[in-house]
Formats: sequence, C-alpha cells, structure tokens
Amino acid sequence: MPFSLIYGLILEIRNRLFDIGWLKSYQSSIPSIVVGNLSVGGTGKTPMVELLLKLRLKAKPAVVSRGYGRESKGLLKVESGGKAAQYGDESLQIAAKFPDAQLWVSEKRILGAQAAETAGTDFIIYDDAFQHRYVRGDFHILLSSYDRPYYQDYVLPSGRLRERRKGAKRADCIIITKCPSALSEEARRAIIDKSKSYSKAPVLFTHLRYGKLENNKGEEALAGPVEIISAIAKPQVLIDEVSRHHRLVKSWLFKDHHLFSQKDLEPMLRDDERGNKQFICSEKDYVKLAPLFQELNKLDQLFYLPVEHAFFKDGEAILKSMIEERFSAAQD
Repeated sequence: MPFSLIYGLILEIRNRLFDIGWLKSYQSSIPSIVVGNLSVGGTGKTPMVELLLKLRLKAKPAVVSRGYGRESKGLLKVESGGKAAQYGDESLQIAAKFPDAQLWVSEKRILGAQAAETAGTDFIIYDDAFQHRYVRGDFHILLSSYDRPYYQDYVLPSGRLRERRKGAKRADCIIITKCPSALSEEARRAIIDKSKSYSKAPVLFTHLRYGKLENNKGEEALAGPVEIISAIAKPQVLIDEVSRHHRLVKSWLFKDHHLFSQKDLEPMLRDDERGNKQFICSEKDYVKLAPLFQELNKLDQLFYLPVEHAFFKDGEAILKSMIEERFSAAQD
C-alpha cells in the first residue's frame, strides 16, 4: 500500500500538469474517440474498437494504437497479412477484419494521429489511450470490467489501477464490460450509483457475445476433446465458454500478448501423430498461431472463437447518439 500511495501521487501530479496545460495534449483536426481503461488490461478494448468501427460513424476511419507486444519501434502503418511481431496482435486482428480502416502503431500517438490526418481519414479511434494524455479526443470511453470495477480497485501494486479512481472524471461514457448476460436492472442501478462517486459520465453495460467457432475452412470443431491455447489477459472467460460446449482436456496458457514460436507448439503436438487434435484460441491469438500451424500443415486443426460486446437494452444506440452529438458539436 505505501508504494501504491507513492505511485498514485506521482500520477496525480502528472495529470494535474496536463489539466493546467503545463504538459500539452494534441487535439486532432478531425473527430476522434479515445478508448481505454484505468486498469492494466482485460476490459475488452479491442472488441470495443471493433464495435465502434461497425457503427460506421464516418466513411474513412483510422485506428491509432501503441501496438502492444510488438518487437518493432516507431510509427508504422499496419498491413493486413503482416506479422504480430511487427504490428502487435490486436492491431493485426483489427486490420484483417476491417480492410476499409487504416491503422497505425506508434509509441507516440501524436505521430499516428498526424499520419491519419495526412492520409485523409475522417475520424480516429485511439486504442488504449485513456491515460496517454499527450492526445485528447472529442469523446472518451472508459472501460471497466464487471468482475473488478474501477471504483473497488486500487492503484498498483496493491491493485490493478494505473491511476487513481478519480481519473474516471475524464470519461464521457463509462462502459462496464463482461457483465453476466442476466444482470438485473437493480444490479445495474447499484453500479451506476457507486460510479457517481467518481464520475458524472453516463454508465452503460455490455456482456460478451460469442460467434461461431470455426477454422480457416469455415468448419466447426467436431465432437470430442479440445485444448485451449491462450495468451490473453483473462483466459478464464474463454475457458468457461469453451467448457460449456466442448470437452476441454487441456489449457495451454501464456502471458498476455505472448509471441508464439514453433517451440511453444512442440509439447502440444508431441502426441498428435494422427493429426486429430483440436485446438481453440481467441481471434487475437489466431493471428499469431495460424502461420505456425500452417507451416506444420495443421491449420485446419486450429479453431478460433470470435467475441464481441453486446449492450443491454438500447445501450448501443445511446452510445452512437452521444458520439455523433459530440462530433457535430466539435465540427461546429
């Protein structure tokens, strides 16, 4: 706790310097959305970025991120079909699913924003930039997971927050993610009341909705045992979902954003002489694992499970309306 207090105080001073203008934030000339959290991952930022792209807010979207987990440095434009080591797994996943969007990775988000402006895009999504205050958006979305909401968590190293709870006041909308699909209205109201102690932003709720489990051929997994390969922040959610529909016999778990190698696959495939093992992973892991399985002619044994945010009631329409209203005001 003493270290948390010191760390929190340092961040408080930093945020104050941004608030009073001693440290400068870059405001893009085109509309922009900041997506992020106060914690160290596991809130569903990538599915939220994908949801925003699906809303078709503008015709020529751009996504700017750090490219977490990549081995490269500097500003790079993400090319679909590239390598996760170059762009980061999440950026590569988004590029593959949204070919009409332009993506840049850069430690300095300002460089990504300027590249997006030069390329003629008409709005920017900053991925994981809620605390990267060197850029400022027109609309700020704060994500917080249901199992560990920001208002009950603590600053590192005592908890998982990267800054104090009061940082939520910068949000224009707070979204509680990964809720139980049967979360009652009464429970939602209780969460809203607790959040009001730190932020006046409206609170919306989502649960995870899984898509069709399939391989590169569009084939579904056969009845029989399956094994999970995962390098995501909170793999238990994936494990629980797979276990509901399949006989899960093994989970191969790695740290978030792990860059897989053939050496990682050796123990998984050691007893697979017949080539009938079935492996399941997330979309984020699939972009890294697929090339390795392809080299071994086992790609059809690798299945991925798509996931997206599903809002309660009319939450998606409310979010879209708030963003469009802010974009309109910014342009005026």
